[in-house]
Amino acid sequence: MNKILYILICIIIGLSGATPLKGQPTRALPKLVVGIVADPMAYDWIEKYWEYLGPDGLKKLVDQGTSFKNTSLNHYLAGTASSHASLSTGTTPYQHGIIADSWYNRLRQEETKSTQDYLVGTIGSNSLQGKHSPRQLLTPTFGDALKNSSFSDSKVISIALKPDAAILMAGHLADGCFWFDPTSGNWISSSAYSQTLPNWVNNYNNRSRPDEMISEDWDLYLSESYYVHCHPDDQEFEIGFFDSFSRFPYKMQRLKRASLNEDYEILVSTPAGNSLTTEIAISAIYNERLGRDNDPDLLMISYSAISGLVRSFGPESQEVMDATIRLDTEISRLLHVLEDQVGKENVLVFFTATHGSSWNVDYAASRGLPAGRFRSRNAIALTNSYLSAIYGENQWLESYMNQQLYLDQSLVDQNQISLPEIQEKAARFLNQFGGIASALPADRMINTSILNPDGSIIQNSFYPSRSGDISIILKPGWIEDGEQVADFHSIYPYDTRIPLIWWGMDISHKEIQEKTCIQDIAATLIQILRLTYPMTGTGSSLFHLLQNQ
Repeated sequence: MNKILYILICIIIGLSGATPLKGQPTRALPKLVVGIVADPMAYDWIEKYWEYLGPDGLKKLVDQGTSFKNTSLNHYLAGTASSHASLSTGTTPYQHGIIADSWYNRLRQEETKSTQDYLVGTIGSNSLQGKHSPRQLLTPTFGDALKNSSFSDSKVISIALKPDAAILMAGHLADGCFWFDPTSGNWISSSAYSQTLPNWVNNYNNRSRPDEMISEDWDLYLSESYYVHCHPDDQEFEIGFFDSFSRFPYKMQRLKRASLNEDYEILVSTPAGNSLTTEIAISAIYNERLGRDNDPDLLMISYSAISGLVRSFGPESQEVMDATIRLDTEISRLLHVLEDQVGKENVLVFFTATHGSSWNVDYAASRGLPAGRFRSRNAIALTNSYLSAIYGENQWLESYMNQQLYLDQSLVDQNQISLPEIQEKAARFLNQFGGIASALPADRMINTSILNPDGSIIQNSFYPSRSGDISIILKPGWIEDGEQVADFHSIYPYDTRIPLIWWGMDISHKEIQEKTCIQDIAATLIQILRLTYPMTGTGSSLFHLLQNQ
């Protein structure tokens, strides 16, 4: 890691927290904190599939733990990167800088992925899949706070199928950060964290578990009659795998051959990927001896195999229901190991999600519901023509990405045009398009406080050097046109309401209706672990609500 960055992080964590919190409770510290993140899961999915869940997974968390029933995301473009970063840092993209999974880099005039870093190398394979680091995450995580604390033997381990999820949960100082390489089928890391993989990761990779899982077909977990509330299998509004496969059972070997590279890509978008995630997480618990001493350890796990299924089949599909039920069995396996190896009385688990999902937009539209696809290419072309009619023929719009338009600011300056003026004109013009609820110019985000709820969510996600000149809010039920039948990224409850459940130690069964947000997780862990609080945190501690009464 860059030594200067390391020093800065230590200064931020060590000095900005002022003094330890007064009135700290005397209860014992957890020996192991485990964060389980579903990417995605809407807040009502647990209730929706309740009768099909086993007794030892999500049901155990709900029946024995404290559930916060009104937890939301308060940032825009919620996805893998922005939500994991907001969870781990306890603040919004306005401060941590991860505005989306990717954004337009004006200086390089190209798309930049949230954790992309060409200056680091892959550890664990010969592919380029390890060229990622936390360099673009601009604030520390609660894992960083733990590593910078007086707990000299505390370990921070992060595991996810996707590099951005693993890295943005881990932060800058993690002992281990591992993600799945679809090219080699290995779990890998980055030279930003270490120069070699631990022996236990190498040993797991040598087992060739991806090859075994590719040889097994994916069929329904339950009898087909249990999926009666889902859309019919292979219905016309599903895209399916590779635009071709959309019916159970799925022949994994055939899907592998259908992929462009004939590698392990299909595992990332099927329940097998979540099974791999559980296996490597359990290996970490055993081999890193997590929770075996008095210095608290942290294990972060992100399950993201359902994400691609939502986009290709829709949340009402048999595929998503089946994958959710199978995720429940993975959580059950994990909880069993935690109880057996560490003990429930020594473990603090939280379960949450990155976002929910829209309906299958084409199916909803066919039923006459308010839903549709925003034709961004048409909007960009017409907006540029509109600006050309005012300011002269030119390519005024430099890029469009993630519902944000980027003006060519150099061209605007060369023509001595007021940037706020052209932003405002473009935004007003865009407000006339079908599917757009509101278009907000960047100048308004920087220089004024937007009081309406829609605007404040956008403002929480605005980072000047990465965000566009105009941010677009789509109408409820609308998604961007593209190769997906459902999507996230909106400001509406079907996307922003998420589950939040705490379990373990002396936490009792409670349901709490108080409004909470994903940033509260970091604030709560900071207080429970008695760490100094980074000045960037915006969440509120839920510690008093978790105490057994």
